[in-house]
Amino acid sequence: MLTLSEFAAVVAAAEVVVTVDTGAAHLASAYGIPSVVIFGPAPPEAWGPPATGPHRVLTDASLRRGDVFSAEPDPALLAVQVDDVLEALASLPTRAAAHLRRSSAAPSGAPE
Repeated sequence: MLTLSEFAAVVAAAEVVVTVDTGAAHLASAYGIPSVVIFGPAPPEAWGPPATGPHRVLTDASLRRGDVFSAEPDPALLAVQVDDVLEALASLPTRAAAHLRRSSAAPSGAPE
């Protein structure tokens, strides 16, 4: 298990962070690390990364129940699909995003 300092160092050294709305998202914002943050019941307007910067927020606000203490996952969180995350990643200014853009542009079965 990592200490908080060790975890912060991992986030600070990352090229990109993909996370739900937790401390990792706040650390990525603080360090200016590009991030994709998936939100469920908490509104990103209140708890999300700044509107400026290399961050993408994914959620479906129309489905949000807003009960952060529910034992069940919020539908706004469950509505986010893998392709949504990959698309958000590809839009970020990172080497990983450049690879994703090349991969999605390559014809099926073609080498990357």
